[in-house]
Amino acid sequence: MSGRFEGKQVIIIGASGGLGGAFARAFAKEGAALILAARSPSSLTALAQEIGGKLAPADLTDSRSLEMLHQQAGRVDVVVNATGFSPRKSLAAHTDEEISRTLHTNLMGAILITRTFAPSMSQSGGGVIVHLGGYADGRLALPFFSVDAASRAGIMTFSEAINREYRGTGVRVLYFSPSPAETETERPYHPVWRKLGQPVVSAEKVAAALLDSVSHKRQIHIMGGALPRVFSRLNAIFPRLAEMVMINRYKRILESYFGDGAVDTVGDKG
Repeated sequence: MSGRFEGKQVIIIGASGGLGGAFARAFAKEGAALILAARSPSSLTALAQEIGGKLAPADLTDSRSLEMLHQQAGRVDVVVNATGFSPRKSLAAHTDEEISRTLHTNLMGAILITRTFAPSMSQSGGGVIVHLGGYADGRLALPFFSVDAASRAGIMTFSEAINREYRGTGVRVLYFSPSPAETETERPYHPVWRKLGQPVVSAEKVAAALLDSVSHKRQIHIMGGALPRVFSRLNAIFPRLAEMVMINRYKRILESYFGDGAVDTVGDKG
């Protein structure tokens, strides 16, 4: 019995992360031919030996590096951008380097990846580019996630614009918001998510949701149940009501963990 991605070539950028590795394993089980990409591809040797696939260097903030990846891959059916950088602290506590890295890794990376792969996908009949979002639709604007939220909201609106630009070509960009996952980098934040009422799920469950979203040709997929989807819509239409219903309570919780004087926290997605 063949898998859903039998005969498809899939690139996982950021395959060295907890989510990236789970995505790679899930696609491999479904028959995909994999290219596992990371800034240091030697970190992916064990994963490649486990599931198969080619290794490739990739710096998503460097267009030349992405073009070399593109040339190595040839035809690509799915590109998954499994990278991310997420400072969780007050704006005043952000360093210049953290601000720059957040915007370049999250937003600039998504733009450069899309610019590199979308045109050739269009010429070859279509393909899917997946970008990981933040909490909910990226525009919920949680306090103490300010710079990260700016980058994720940018990814969301950028994805909408590209889907309109490439409509009719078979190219699709998927904004995928994962639930907080059981990964090494996210584990320190599990108590916060649970206090916010968000379930922590396995990386495998996130991977299964991502593959389903790609298969069902979605442009947006928000994990976490009804709560983040409802509040995303509420915030878009009635932001002051969203503050009264939810955001003010969230602020008190987040301030206790990430406010000035709290532990300095910066996390990579994955």
